[in-house]
Amino acid sequence: METEKFDPNKKTYGDGVEYWDERYKEDPDGTFDWLEEWSAIKKTIEMHAIKGLYEGETQIDDERADIIKRSLNILIPGCGNSKTSEQMYDDGYQ
Repeated sequence: METEKFDPNKKTYGDGVEYWDERYKEDPDGTFDWLEEWSAIKKTIEMHAIKGLYEGETQIDDERADIIKRSLNILIPGCGNSKTSEQMYDDGYQ
């Protein structure tokens, strides 16, 4: 694995406005997820949040899963300009 070489001209968080101007130019749609996008964590969240409520059951039908999604209280801290909460809502979480 090749290590990234230090570039003294590359902007970092501490460089303020210049860093963020460059950072947001990299994302054409203007959104950013610090951890992962919803598509990457959806299966894990649903496995624990929905199926975990019914331990021992092997299958949860879609209708029942949708009811559970609407009844869950999910905190999305510091969402900033991430699309995660919008995508979760589109998937039935309210």
